[in-house]
Formats: sequence, structure tokens, C-alpha cells
Amino acid sequence: LSIINYQLSIINYQLSIINYQLSIINYQLSIINYQLSIIQSFARLILKTPKSQIICQYYSFETPR
Repeated sequence: LSIINYQLSIINYQLSIINYQLSIINYQLSIINYQLSIIQSFARLILKTPKSQIICQYYSFETPR
């Protein structure tokens, strides 16, 4: 029974590591989700503005060499 208990404690430890790794992945995905929402808001803004205005804004963003 002590052997089974030992094996279960190892499994429990491994699962805690996996849980920790998954929490890191979850955090990274939340950052990606946030970044995508920013991109989405920019895309909506671009779609609402006329094309001529977008072209002017694009050239104004370019840095002079």
C-alpha cells in the first residue's frame, strides 16, 4: 500500500506541474486575446474611414530616411 501511495504522490506532483504549465499557457492566451481585440478595434476603425484618408495616414506614419 505504501508503494501505491508513493506512486500516487508522484502522479499528484506531475499533475501539479501540468496545472502550473497550463496556467502559464492560459495567461499567454489572455495576452494574445487582448492584443487581438486591439487589432480588431483598429480594423473596425480602418473599415469606417474612407480609403483616401487611410492612404494619407499610411504615408504620414512612414519615417523619413
